[in-house]
Amino acid sequence: MFRLYVERKPGFANEAASYLSQIKNFLGISGVTEVRYLNRYDVENVGEAVGKAAATKIFSEPQSDFVYYDKIDIPEGDTVIVWEYLPGQYDQRADSAEQCLSLLRAGMAATCKVGTEAPRVRCAKMVILKGSVSANDVQKIQNYLINPVDSRLTDETLPETLEIKSADPADIPVVEGFIKFNDSEIESYRNKMGLAMDHADILFLQDYFKGEQRDPTETEIRVLDTYWSDHCRHTTFL
Repeated sequence: MFRLYVERKPGFANEAASYLSQIKNFLGISGVTEVRYLNRYDVENVGEAVGKAAATKIFSEPQSDFVYYDKIDIPEGDTVIVWEYLPGQYDQRADSAEQCLSLLRAGMAATCKVGTEAPRVRCAKMVILKGSVSANDVQKIQNYLINPVDSRLTDETLPETLEIKSADPADIPVVEGFIKFNDSEIESYRNKMGLAMDHADILFLQDYFKGEQRDPTETEIRVLDTYWSDHCRHTTFL
């Protein structure tokens, strides 16, 4: 695992200039005097030789970028905001880097030892704010920069691995006794689950599963509830 930062050189730092303009003119925060913008890359399953080659062949352009390895020195008093995509969210930059790393590693296999596991890359965006910035200002800037639908605030901790691990899903619960519910029990269940279907709909559903001679799962009820809310019940049981 290694980490590197890429920052545009003076004269090429358009993103940094844009962020500074937005913070001052759109958010109205005048205390920020300078913004530095960097792309941060965490890379796994790539050897040192391939990693060093990738720094200038994949992650940066030597004529226009600075590259910093492992960590970046932050002057005292500066404010750092780092954000990344949520786990599982598609990151085109990371995906492209992984594909390029695979090709680069294959091309260098004859001259250096390379691994067999697929390269992994995680990207993050980072701004360093200079000037007088209050806690309220930082919050406003974070809210402006980070879309919570696809991204999250992160820090400078280097992860042990980039592998996304997920727990095995639990068994889907069955609504025990559903086909035997009386009228009041089935109405109580409909209300408890907050279903969009009305009483006639859930009775129709109960009759169907009586014919199947089994109770439905919660997932089946939820899917049908959503489907029927689009007025498509007549196409469900054919």
